[in-house]
Parts: sequence; structure tokens; C-alpha cells
Amino acid sequence: MNLLRSSSVALSVGLLLLVGCGGSDSGGGSPGGSSPAGPSLAELPAKFAAVSCDVVSQCLGADLLKIYLAGEDCVTRTQRSIEDGDLGATQQLVADKKLTYDPAKAQACLDAYRAGGCAQMDTRAPAACDSVFGGKGAVGDACQVNAECSPGMFCQAGAACPGKCAARLAAGAACTGDDSCGDNLKCTAGKCAAPAAENAECGGGTNVECKSGLSCQGADAKTGKPGVCKPGASLFAAKKGEACDAMQQKFCELGTVCELSAATQAGISWTCVAPYATGGACKLSFPGGCPAGEYCPVNTSVTPLKLDAVCTKIPAVGEACGIDSNGTPSTCGPYAVCVAGKCADKQRIGGACTSTEACYSERCTGGKCVAGLACEPSAPGVDLANSGAAREKSLYQRPMLAPGKHRRPSVVLAPVGSR
Repeated sequence: MNLLRSSSVALSVGLLLLVGCGGSDSGGGSPGGSSPAGPSLAELPAKFAAVSCDVVSQCLGADLLKIYLAGEDCVTRTQRSIEDGDLGATQQLVADKKLTYDPAKAQACLDAYRAGGCAQMDTRAPAACDSVFGGKGAVGDACQVNAECSPGMFCQAGAACPGKCAARLAAGAACTGDDSCGDNLKCTAGKCAAPAAENAECGGGTNVECKSGLSCQGADAKTGKPGVCKPGASLFAAKKGEACDAMQQKFCELGTVCELSAATQAGISWTCVAPYATGGACKLSFPGGCPAGEYCPVNTSVTPLKLDAVCTKIPAVGEACGIDSNGTPSTCGPYAVCVAGKCADKQRIGGACTSTEACYSERCTGGKCVAGLACEPSAPGVDLANSGAAREKSLYQRPMLAPGKHRRPSVVLAPVGSR
């Protein structure tokens, strides 16, 4: 489904305080505060995070967004991902006066992003964002980030760094991220394509995704049977006491939960029920039916299967990770991840890590979290600014959201790849 195509809230802009002659930054904005025309470079991550979360909330709805965030604040999570994205490269390029920063154009970008609403999530950044950093690279010019290239272009990597500025790609062209595709296209199954509108075919053997706010209903990846794009809200229709099916994306009205009520050799059954009480009996459900700060530790990997559990406090930093429904230790509280069986704070740049999941930048190198979008050699034709983990950090790309680890509803809100 594609209510929100994501794996993390992640947008990337540079954060920079530059002290030059006369005390001004090289982009003409004040490093300490807004210019009359728009935000300073230092303010941009917070401003962009706020706009991003507004757009996501409009598209997804506040109630469903709350399920995704699982106790985290959208702006906080997004801002941290922005600041840890291509920060280093953009900072240095502005500091070296290879790029400039224009507060007025940044404000125009923010306004365009907000005005684009849900539709903005289905294509590259608004055209108003192309010139914020004054990139002038022509086709074939060396680059590290998209911002170095002229409007309408992106930074494409080859087998070695740096990459080269290239024109954005047409429908059907191979891609690895939305910023490499032209207007009204997104990178789907490795190719630039227009998202499907309501009632159009999707999924299955079509490799077509629905527009944001829609879900692909009835598709079967195993048989190749396509589905049909329908409003995401139509998934949440069953009422309390009625049958639902979390495996088939048939859910209950928000305010109730779809509970795995029985499992026998003949099959499983799901029922819409009221949320559970603090410390009360619970079963596996979507969304998680326990109160905020608690989860239901049902382990479906054991035999015989035991469906019943008790709402339990979500482990805090330093405590042993709770198990998920597959029996894997992974459940931790907001802003925390499971590391070697214990909950630990998710790390900023320079923090210790053993996996990309431990870092807001989604890049762990040499045991330390490092900034996203550093130039890395890649296969020819790969979009440098959107390759690997850095793909989630491209300048001004739409918000990326994934459910909190302790409530990840893998059967419904599964991220669609990385895009």
C-alpha cells in the first residue's frame, strides 16, 4: 500500500553558521536569524521539518500519522534526519563559496512544498527549490550533491567520485530516487513512472504504485494479479464487533483495533475490538491496542501458539529490548533502537553505531554515525544524491515516515522499498 511511501522521516538540507568578512554568510542571509525574506540557513531544518509534517498530516490524517510515529514527535524526528543528512557536503560547498544560500528562494521552496500538499509526495521537489543554493553545474560537470547542478538537473554517480550533473530522466528510464526523475514522475521499481490515480490498476505484475493517500487494494504479488488504487481511508471501515483482516489490509475504524482473535488449523480470524486497558489482557492487533507507553508482547513464532498476553511497559533506554510478534528482540521506546539486545538512544553524527538503523543519518561507517550524502562510488547510472541510505536524504524530498519499531504493523504500513 502507499498511504505513505517511506522508511523514515528524512529530508535533507544543510545547517550552517558561516562567519565571513563583515560578519555575514556567503548566501546573503543572517546566520543567527531570519532575513526579512526568509529563514536563515541555520533555521531551515526546523522550518522545513514543520512544513513536511504538515504535508504528511494533511495527506495521511492526524490519527493515522500518530500510529506511524508511535510516540515520537514528527518535527523532532524529521529535523534530526535533515540535520544529519547532507549537512557536511552542503556546509562545505557554501563555506567554499561554490554554492550560495538564498533565504527568499528557500521561503519560496517551503511555500511551494506546502501548497503542493499530498501531490507533492509523488514527485521530485518543487521547481521553486531548484535554485535555493545557486547551483550552476552543466551537463557533465563534476558534483557531489544535486544542489551543485543547474535547475532541472541532478547529480548522477558513476563508478567513482565525483558524480556528474545530468538532465532529469524521462518516464521509463532507470532510476534509484525521485530526484533523478522529471516532473510528475517518481522512481518506482527502479524506473521513472507516473503514480496511478484512484481506480487505476496498481501492484501485482504492474510495478505501478498509487498516488500518496491511496492504497493498492486487491493486488497479489505472488500471482501477479494487479489491484486497484482506492482512498486509504477506505481500508479503515469495519466497526466494533465486525470481522477484519490485518493480513488483507481490511482494518477497523480508527479508535478500535483489528485483533487476531483466533488461530486454528482451519485458519485465523480477526475481529474489531476496543483498545485494551493499562496492564490488561491483550492480543496481537493493528494498530497496537495497548495504551501509550505499553505494548502487547505476543510471540507468534512459538509452538503451540499463544495469542494472549498482557499490556507491558515499552522498554526504556538501557533496558532489555522487548520482543516483536516474530519473537525478535526489537521493541524499544521513542527515539531508541535495539542494540545487542538492549534499548539505546538513536545516534546523531559521531555517535557509536553497529548498524545504519542506529543513526538518524542512516549511515554507520567505522563504528560511527556519519553524515548522509557523502560521495560514494556506485554502479554507473546510479543517482548519487539518492544512492543507498543517502537516497532518503536528498534536498527537499518529501517526508519519509515509518512506524515506530515497537509498533511496526508490517502487514499494513510496510515501507514501499525506500521510496
